[in-house]
Amino acid sequence: MSWFQAKMSQFRDIGFSELQYEAGTKGDTSFEALVEVEIETLWGVDLYNDEIHTFEEVISQLIKAISCTQGRAEDLAWTVHNEGLAHVFDGKFDECLRVSGVLHEIGLLTQIRG
Repeated sequence: MSWFQAKMSQFRDIGFSELQYEAGTKGDTSFEALVEVEIETLWGVDLYNDEIHTFEEVISQLIKAISCTQGRAEDLAWTVHNEGLAHVFDGKFDECLRVSGVLHEIGLLTQIRG
């Protein structure tokens, strides 16, 4: 692996999705690197506390929304109750939108942040 290929691999590892390399003519020692940057932003869903829903409702909806275990959903519900909110999911924007939509089905309050 050349030095350039190793550097490009490092860029891919930190989230650059598309890289291109154009070399000069044969014998030309210069090169030009064209980098098209599309960093995949990590988004997240926060769930807020309210005085309307029971623990059982919140736990059930969390399991449905984020496909977590009963124990994980209980921990998140307690965090929401005690701290006023909990960060419940990380992912791409469309995944966060889906999770938020499932939580909204029963009227839970969420926020998507990027």
